Amino acid sequence: MDRPFKYEKQTRKRVVSGHRTRWGLLVILACFLLLSYYYSANHGHLWSDELINKVNKIKESSTSSNTVEPSPSTLLGRHGLETRTSTVDSTSKVPNAVSSDAPKPVPNHPKRPKHPFPENKYRIYPLNEQDDSPRCRHAKICHWAHVSCGEDGLGCMTAAAERKARVRAAAAWTWKGYRHFAWGHDELNAASKRPREWFGLGITIVDTLDTLLLLNLTDEYAEARHWVKNYLEFPHSQVSVFETTIRVLGGLLSAFYHSGGDELYLEKALEYGNLLQYAFDRSVNVPCPYFQLHGGCAGGGATNIAEIGTLSVEFTTLSHVTGDNKFSDLTMPFWTRMDRWENLDGLYCNFVMAHTGQCTQRSYSFGASADSAYEYMLKQWVLSAKKDEICLDLYRRAITGMRKRMLSYIHVRDVGDIWLASEIVGLSKSHRIQHLTCFLPGLLVLGHLNGINTAVNPEDDPDDLMVAARLMRGCYELYRQSRSGVPYDTLDFHAAGRDANVPPDSDPGFQSWPATRESFLRPEVAESLFYLWRATGDETYREWGWQMFRSYERYCKLPWGGYQVLNNVDSMPIPGAGDKMESFWLAESLKYFYLLFEDDTEGVLPLDQFVFNTEAHPIPIRGSDLDLKVLEARTRFYRAEKG
Repeated sequence: MDRPFKYEKQTRKRVVSGHRTRWGLLVILACFLLLSYYYSANHGHLWSDELINKVNKIKESSTSSNTVEPSPSTLLGRHGLETRTSTVDSTSKVPNAVSSDAPKPVPNHPKRPKHPFPENKYRIYPLNEQDDSPRCRHAKICHWAHVSCGEDGLGCMTAAAERKARVRAAAAWTWKGYRHFAWGHDELNAASKRPREWFGLGITIVDTLDTLLLLNLTDEYAEARHWVKNYLEFPHSQVSVFETTIRVLGGLLSAFYHSGGDELYLEKALEYGNLLQYAFDRSVNVPCPYFQLHGGCAGGGATNIAEIGTLSVEFTTLSHVTGDNKFSDLTMPFWTRMDRWENLDGLYCNFVMAHTGQCTQRSYSFGASADSAYEYMLKQWVLSAKKDEICLDLYRRAITGMRKRMLSYIHVRDVGDIWLASEIVGLSKSHRIQHLTCFLPGLLVLGHLNGINTAVNPEDDPDDLMVAARLMRGCYELYRQSRSGVPYDTLDFHAAGRDANVPPDSDPGFQSWPATRESFLRPEVAESLFYLWRATGDETYREWGWQMFRSYERYCKLPWGGYQVLNNVDSMPIPGAGDKMESFWLAESLKYFYLLFEDDTEGVLPLDQFVFNTEAHPIPIRGSDLDLKVLEARTRFYRAEKG
C-alpha cells in the first residue's frame, strides 16, 4: 500500500512542477510577445512582416513539389503592382517587378472604402430621388429599379462587386469584336464588322494595354503584347501629333509602368518619341498639327489650344524614364510662352495662331478644342510632384476666370436647378453642355484633393469640390434627358416661353434642347463620377454611373462583339444605329466605369500616386511607389543600350 501512495505523491509533485514550468514558459512567452509588439510598433512592424514572410515561404516550399506555379505578370493592384497568374506564352515574356519566388503579400485592403472628404455638406443629391426623366419613361431605366429590373436584370444589380464584374465582361466583349473583325487596324466599325484605319498604328491595341492589365484580362493582354512586339511599326504615314501622343505614346508609357518595367514598351515609346520630335518648331515649342512620319509637317499656322497644350504629360514622362531631357525641353517651354498670350481672365481663345497665340476666333470654352489644355495645366503640376509652378499658376487663373466669366446657375423646366460652365462667343454666353466639357468636375476634384481652392471669398463662395458636385448634375442630364439613356453629345438651354402653367410673376426658366442626337461612347461623365466618388464616398455617383452603363449595355452592345455609337439616341424603341467603335471606349470609358465600382480606393490607382493623362492612361507621380520601382528597370535598359 505504501508504494502506490508514494508513487502518487511523486506524480503530484511532477504535475505541480510541470504546471509551474508551463506557467513560467507562458510568462516568458507573454513578455516576448509584449517586447515584439513594442518593437513592431516602433519599427514599422518589421518583425511581424519577417515572421509572416517566413511562414509564407514554408507554405510555398511545402506545396512546390506538387504544383507548378504559372509565370506571373505584374498587374495593377495595391500601389500599382500585384502578382497574378498569366497566360502569356514563353515568347511574350513580361519582366517581373515582383519575383515569383518572393512570399505572397498579405492582403491589407480596407473592408470599407475610405474617403478623404466624408463631410455631409458635399452630399447634395438624394440617393433615392423620384425619377420621372425621359429615360425612365421611355427606356424604363430608372433609379433604384422604380419601374423594373429590366430584361437583363441589371436594374436590380446593386452590389459594387457585381457591377464591376459586369463592366469587366463588357471590356472582354469589346475586345472580342475588335479582335475578330479589325485585328491590327486602328479601330473597328462595329456594326458593319469592318476595320477602320486612321494612322496605321493599331491604335485600339496600344490604347488598351493598361486597361487589360487593370481588369486582369490576361489572355487579351497576351495577345496585345504579342502584336506590339511583332507588328507595331511607325511607317511613313501622316499622323495627328495630339491624338497619337495621348493614345500611342501615353499608352506605351503607362504599359511600361504597369507591366513592371517591360522594356518592350519603353523601346517603342522611345522610338516614337524620337520621330515626333521633328514635328516641333523649336523656336516656339509647338508642333504642327499633322506630321508625316520620317518626313515633315503637314499644315500649320492656325490651331486650337487643346492640340498644342496636351503634350507635356507624355513628353516629360518620356524624359523621366529615359533620362533624356530633350523630350521635356520640347514641351515645357510652351507653358511659359502661353503665360504671355492674350487671355480673358486666364481663359484662352479656343483657336489661335500657333506661333503667336493670337486669337483667330473670339470663342472660349472648356469643351472641344480647349478642354485638355486646361486639364494639363493642373496635371503637369501634380505629375511633377508639385514642382512645375508655372502650370499651377495657369490653372488657378483659368479656374478663377471660369468662375467669373462662365459659371452659370439656371433653372431648367422638368429638371430643376443646374450649374454649368457656359461657352463664351464674342461677348455673350451660350448656355451649352458638351459631353467633352464634363471632364471639368473631375478636374476640380483633383485640384481640391491637392489643396487648391479658387474661391475668391472662401468664407462665402463654394470651394472647388462643391462647384464640381454642382456641375455634375448638369452633365448627368445628358443621359437622363435622352429617351434611350445613351447621352446627347451636346445639350443647349434656351429661355423658356411663358405658358399657362407659369405664373405671370415668376421666371419661366430654361428648356433643354439637344444640339445633336448623336452619341459617341465618350468617357468624360464617367470620369468625373469616378473622381467625385473617390472624394466624397457618395453612393449617388455610383448609382448614376450604373444607370448610364445600363443604357450602353442595352442599346450599344452588339451580338457579335463590340459596341457601336448611335446616330439618334431618341429614336425609340430602337435608337438609330451608328457604326464606329472609338478606341477610347475601352481605353477610357470602361476603365472609369470599372474604377467607379472598385471599393479599394486606397490600393487601386490611388489619386495621390497616379495622374491620368487625357486618354485615361495612369502615369505614376514623380517619386511615387511605382515610379521608384521602375527606375531600376530604366537603369537596366540604358545600361543595355550603352553596352
